[in-house]
Amino acid sequence: MKINLSNAIIEKVQTMADKSIQLRIAMPELPVAEMVGIFEAVKEGVVEIDMEAEAEIKTPSKQLRDALFVYYKHSSGTEEGFNSWYASELRKIKQEYLDKII
Repeated sequence: MKINLSNAIIEKVQTMADKSIQLRIAMPELPVAEMVGIFEAVKEGVVEIDMEAEAEIKTPSKQLRDALFVYYKHSSGTEEGFNSWYASELRKIKQEYLDKII
């Protein structure tokens, strides 16, 4: 399976005792079928990373969502429940701006 990392955010880079490098990445939630495919490919040891893909030009709203995803994962330690938390945060942000003009 080929994994496209254009939406990935590098969270941590660490050098190992054997002089290799370990990368930890975070990605926005993927469809369940895609996640299952990734886990099966990793289990079989047949994962191909697409390093040649053109980087996606992210809209400001996509950049905000990605930043909120990294914050949520860091503060909660999990990816579960992100979509409902994200919707709640957007409502709060919207209300803050509405309160400023009223």
